[in-house]
Amino acid sequence: MEKVVEAIVKQVAIVMTAMILVAIVGEAWSGEGSATAGKTGKRVKIGPYPGGYPRVTKDELCVDPRPDHKLAVYLPWKNSGYIVVDIPEVIFSNIGVLFLGHKHIPTIWTEKNVELETVNWQRLENGSMKYVRRLPNRVIFGATAVPTKDGVDMELFLENGTEEKLTGLRTQICVLLKEAKEFNQLTNDNKFFAPGDPEKEPLVAVGDEQRKRWIATAWDHCVGKWGRHLCPCMHSDPQFPDCPPGKRVTVRGKILFLEGDIKEQYQRLKKDGKLLWKP
Repeated sequence: MEKVVEAIVKQVAIVMTAMILVAIVGEAWSGEGSATAGKTGKRVKIGPYPGGYPRVTKDELCVDPRPDHKLAVYLPWKNSGYIVVDIPEVIFSNIGVLFLGHKHIPTIWTEKNVELETVNWQRLENGSMKYVRRLPNRVIFGATAVPTKDGVDMELFLENGTEEKLTGLRTQICVLLKEAKEFNQLTNDNKFFAPGDPEKEPLVAVGDEQRKRWIATAWDHCVGKWGRHLCPCMHSDPQFPDCPPGKRVTVRGKILFLEGDIKEQYQRLKKDGKLLWKP
C-alpha cells in the first residue's frame, strides 16, 4: 500500500512540475495567432522567415528574394497570420548599393561578381533575435529584434571599416503583408501615413477590413513613408547618419499592434513617448 501511495505522489509531482513549466513558457511566449498575445503581458512571437515568395504579386522588382534578413512577426489576434519585416531590404551609400535583399538593381557586389553568404538570425537567451553581417569591404551591419507585449523593438547598426567616409546611407525597411489576414488587400486605401515631415512624423500603419485593428511601424531618422499596393507592403524608411572610418551609426524602430482609432492611437503614442524605441 505504501508503495502505491509513493508512486501516486511521484506522478502528481511530475504533473505539477510540467504544469508549472508550461505556465512559465506560456507567460514568456505567445503562440502564433494567439488571442491573448500582447494583451496580458505576454510577448509577441517572432522567428526566422518561414520561406516562400514574400509578396502576393510576383514582379521584376523582387527576383530571388534572400531569406536571411527577413523576420517573421506573428500577429496577436486569433488566426491572423504574420508579417515579414525585411531589416533591411536595401542600404544605399555614396560608394554604391551596399546590400539588397533581392535581385533588382546592381549592387557593388553584383558588379564584382561577388556572392554574399547567407547570414541567418540567431535567437538569444532572452528571446530576442539578432544577426551581424560582415561585407567584403569591411563594412559591418546587423540588426536586433526584441519582442514586447504589443510589438517588436528593432535596431539596425552599421560600422564603417573602410578608409573613406560613408554618406547617403539611406535604407528601406519593408513590412510585407502577404500572410497577414485582413491586412493584405492589394491597395493603399487601408493604410495610414502620419501627416507631416517623416523625420518628425514617421508612423505608417495598415488597418484590417473594419479599421479596428492596426499594424504600425515607425523608425527614427525617417526619410520616407510609403506603401506599394502590389506587394502589398509599407515602409517607414530611416537613413543612417554619415559614418566616418572606424565609427558606428545606429537607427531604431518599432512594430506596433494597435486597436481603435488610428489617429487617436498615434497621438497617444507621441504623448506617452512610446512611438520610438529608446533603450
